[in-house]
Amino acid sequence: MAGPVCVAVAMCACVCLRDKSFPHSHAAIGEWKNKTPEQIDSEVQWRRIADIVAASSRTGAKLFADRIEPGDICQGQLGDCWLMSALACLANQEGAVQQVFLTKEYNAYGKYKVRLYDAPKEAWVTIAVDDWIPCGQDGRPIFAKPNGDEAWVLLLEKAMAKFKKKTLPGLLRQAGWREHHVGSGVPHRGLRVQV
Repeated sequence: MAGPVCVAVAMCACVCLRDKSFPHSHAAIGEWKNKTPEQIDSEVQWRRIADIVAASSRTGAKLFADRIEPGDICQGQLGDCWLMSALACLANQEGAVQQVFLTKEYNAYGKYKVRLYDAPKEAWVTIAVDDWIPCGQDGRPIFAKPNGDEAWVLLLEKAMAKFKKKTLPGLLRQAGWREHHVGSGVPHRGLRVQV
């Protein structure tokens, strides 16, 4: 009679964060280009940052690459120029963008913690976001875009939308630079930065 047989099974699973409080659907997009929720869901695909930069990068996605500078920021189809301008000011201060991120490197799990200042409450808050970004049919982000393979711009825009408890286009209707600050410390014309 034969003895017991041992079978080894190898499983590989992709484990990544999907933030349920900021859903990957029209609910996070909100009103956009006079489209119905159904049209938005059919036209927008949510992609992870690694997949977005894979086509154009030889080195893969990074949270930060080399120097951070205002040229890293590309505004997309969202009229949040007030936020992009604030990020450009932040990028101009050596080390300031890195200080905003509590998560310091790109990670495969896709969870990032960002520290933002809530001016009305005079308190710092930590916002956690996943790295799923709304993209168009061409696979490119429809809102903020990286100029290269850095993720920080995409993640800060998403963190600000979640912080403001708004949809991404809802940022357009905010006087955000008056109410909240991105950064960490000394006032700099509506932008708090500690360097």
